[in-house]
Amino acid sequence: MRVFLVIAILVFTVSANAQTSKSVDELSFAAKTFKTPDGCQAPSQFQLQCADYSMVWIYMDTEMLKTMPEQAINQLSTQLKDFKKGEITVFLMGEKVKGYKIAFKSQKNGKKGYQIVAYGVVNQQPLLFQLSLEKDPTKNEMLPEFTRQIVGLEKP
Repeated sequence: MRVFLVIAILVFTVSANAQTSKSVDELSFAAKTFKTPDGCQAPSQFQLQCADYSMVWIYMDTEMLKTMPEQAINQLSTQLKDFKKGEITVFLMGEKVKGYKIAFKSQKNGKKGYQIVAYGVVNQQPLLFQLSLEKDPTKNEMLPEFTRQIVGLEKP
């Protein structure tokens, strides 16, 4: 129940922020600052929305890291149509973390969508990261250029 509450709060915050035209100029990821890329909006320092991808991440404590990410992924499996999950190698800021590639069908338009969900400790900060894409990310070159500064599928 605690995980559901955390996810509900995250979704509400993202939705509430997305409804305003407010956008920040910088993103903060694991103690590193990035300029918001041109053509994208950052409703907060912890999320980015672009035409063909979006990213969001939340910071946790060590205890939450033990159970919350897997519970959040299981929650996604009940919410997404044609949900398929496969374990993949993911690097966040060059640190190898636990990662999954999720494929699903959009309930809005029926198109296939993809997510990379990864979690672990990056720069001494436990976090959960989610990258949503329209194209199947099979290698680094398929990831949007900006995202490659944060996430990779191969050792940088």
